[in-house]
Amino acid sequence: MERGQGSHQAAKGGGGTEPRRVLQPELLRSMLDATRDLIYAKDGDGLYLACNEASERLVGLPEAAQIGKMDRDFFPPEFAQAVLAEDRAIMATGQERRVEEWVTYPDGTAVLLESVKTAFYDPDGKVAGIVGVSRDITLRHRAEVEQKRLQAEVAHFQRLESLGQLAGGVAHEINNVLASIMAASEVLLMSGGEAAPLAELILQSTRHGRDIVRDLVDFSRKDLTATALLDLNEVVRHHAQLLSSTTRQKIQILEVLEEGLPLILAEAAALSSAVLNLCLNAVDAMPEGGTLTLRTLKTSAGMAQLCVEDTGQGMTEQVRLRAMEPFFTTKPFGKGAGLGLSRVFGLVQAHGGTIEIESHPGVGTRVLLAFPAAAEPDLALPGLAVPSAAAPAKIRRVLLVDDDALVRESIPILLESMGHQVEVASGGAEALRRLATGAAVDCVILDLNMPGMTGEETLQRLREALPGLPVIIGSGEMDPERSEHLLALPAVTMLPKPYGLLDLEAVLRQLD
Repeated sequence: MERGQGSHQAAKGGGGTEPRRVLQPELLRSMLDATRDLIYAKDGDGLYLACNEASERLVGLPEAAQIGKMDRDFFPPEFAQAVLAEDRAIMATGQERRVEEWVTYPDGTAVLLESVKTAFYDPDGKVAGIVGVSRDITLRHRAEVEQKRLQAEVAHFQRLESLGQLAGGVAHEINNVLASIMAASEVLLMSGGEAAPLAELILQSTRHGRDIVRDLVDFSRKDLTATALLDLNEVVRHHAQLLSSTTRQKIQILEVLEEGLPLILAEAAALSSAVLNLCLNAVDAMPEGGTLTLRTLKTSAGMAQLCVEDTGQGMTEQVRLRAMEPFFTTKPFGKGAGLGLSRVFGLVQAHGGTIEIESHPGVGTRVLLAFPAAAEPDLALPGLAVPSAAAPAKIRRVLLVDDDALVRESIPILLESMGHQVEVASGGAEALRRLATGAAVDCVILDLNMPGMTGEETLQRLREALPGLPVIIGSGEMDPERSEHLLALPAVTMLPKPYGLLDLEAVLRQLD
């Protein structure tokens, strides 16, 4: 078979052969112009020999204006020089090459091209130039970049979720330690003498530690306690007025509020704390002054969104990704504990909302919070019972059930200093055995989170055996759903850890 010829079996006349059909130039041209890929040919010196309509559209010049021209006539010198060197390497080796390259065309359009280039030969078998096919993959590239960004965001939030679970567990353990220290320091304080000032200092430090632990609990929280229907605009107006009176005119505060926002179901104190925290962070980011914009709007998904935007120092990408981690801060030592944004993250998550941070160094930061609209006007959840003031609690016989040894050693001292009689049990099974063998008690202080028989299981057994015996649930993790369920049981009261003398007095007084 000669070069340029081909054969196939005819399907008629009992067989035979016929010459291969040769495409007419006009038909070949129509096929090349029909593709969206750029197709072009250059000679050995880099001069364009031909190109299709896709190349014409992208370059912005007809084929006639490209023929006989070089890349340097259309593109920046550095790029044209690099392409010429690459073309010569292809012609020297005869090897096909696949490359991806950003190209900026005369009208300023930047595109990412995926190109396949190969040499072509003259009738004598010598390299005559190159043929290239380039596909515009800009949209695909952007989609891949966005997918990677979203995957990074998902991984980031999963990491925060894991940190939240860890923080909740740590908070529970630290609360037991703080409860022990608080009880011991209050006993020392009541005893008076030279140790009283030191006991007061320890007590103040313990309360500060309790506040930090509560911040950790806020970061790890999943649910709400006492909620109400709130207008996000009203919350923003309140804090804008507050900030205007405290920033001494160095910060310009703009309110861009969309009226008719859907009401949201939220904890008023938690939402207020989140907004104030974001505003104070924004003010701190503008030490020389700037503009703080508070913007609300209704999203296409029907959510109420708040945007807190500043013109401050901004954050690097590395800082932005860690900004909501607990105890992470870029502020100088002593200027912040690094719990502000982590609390905001936890509060937003608990409200079923979303939080997003956009920031660029030297430009500023935008924090976007979005909250779902309240579906019904009567969805407010009941809050925890609040102790009421009354006469001092009467003397009681108390059974303390807790798996933490420090709590079992310290809390009885505090209760006995108040005149109460105390027995201790290290778990639910031991507590039930004591009661079954005749231990006479007036109430039980029961830890909610214990290994083996949990606080809920112990409480259920207590309700079956002694339905009227008052039970005080003491725990550092007060899950609202669990709390609501437990409070629905008869003679059950909640006591958040760490608790001190006044907390114990108040809750025991409720039993009268």
